[in-house]
Amino acid sequence: MAVMAGTLRTISHSKQLPAVRLVLAFVGCLILQQSLLAHSFGDSLVVVYTGGMRGRANGCGCNSGPEGGLDRRTTLLKQQLGDASYIALDCGGILDLDPEGGMYRSKCTIRGLAREELKAIAVSSRDLFYGTKFLSDVASETGVKLLSCNIVLNADKSKSLYDRSLTISFGGREIIVTGLTLPVQPRSGIEQGSWTALAPDSIHEQLDSARLSEADLSILLTDLDEASLRRFLQTTDAFDIALTSSPQVYSATPFKIGTCIVLHPDNSGRSFEAMIVPPYGDLAGIRLIRQPISRTTPPDPETAKWLEDCLGKAPVK
Repeated sequence: MAVMAGTLRTISHSKQLPAVRLVLAFVGCLILQQSLLAHSFGDSLVVVYTGGMRGRANGCGCNSGPEGGLDRRTTLLKQQLGDASYIALDCGGILDLDPEGGMYRSKCTIRGLAREELKAIAVSSRDLFYGTKFLSDVASETGVKLLSCNIVLNADKSKSLYDRSLTISFGGREIIVTGLTLPVQPRSGIEQGSWTALAPDSIHEQLDSARLSEADLSILLTDLDEASLRRFLQTTDAFDIALTSSPQVYSATPFKIGTCIVLHPDNSGRSFEAMIVPPYGDLAGIRLIRQPISRTTPPDPETAKWLEDCLGKAPVK
């Protein structure tokens, strides 16, 4: 199991000097036995996170590199976390938009992650490709919360289409999670209809209503690219951690924008990823788990059976 610890890549925004990106390599990886790490969590908060899943419930079908797959993912989750308590979050881009079976693979992906205690999904504009009802129905069925502080009704832009935030109590701490998406781009193929996504720099009222200042830990789930995220985080210090599913973030290692730590999950679910946040808000001591889900990872038998059944129910044309 690889546990990464080290300094973070920092983005500076000095008014006197041009913006400078300092790339600081991780000091190294510490390989620990699962049994040892399982006893080392203590009062730490464990957050399992995904993003950019693209409905790859059964793996990415990649020619090279990690394969992913929910059944193999369950194996690593059990190996790495044991019986430890954790919360699971997804930062959007969860749907497969392929007209040939993409809708059903998307359902199985959400259902499968819900089996692994997924608490919330940040709704990206992309995730509304099949319409608002599709996503809401799957979320209602699974009990997963849909979050967005900037997707609003066209008829009344003061009304959010989804919950603006979710408060989670964990080990005596209050974690507040919210979602934010890029506005729909021209020629995206996404029909907005009754909703629209407000520009990130215009949602300060929505952020205030999320009570982020009252949280022991505040987490932003988003699909903002690095440039947009940098502009947005310059306008607020409300967030401790940001998870982004944007393909326009090219760093696999965490970096900082201001005081916010930014993480970018491996797309298509090709790695099992979690962060271990020490108690008392000591963000400098965060440890990361990033384990590629390879083809040689044995599938969890129960999950494999469930997945085969779920995907087998897709309608045949």
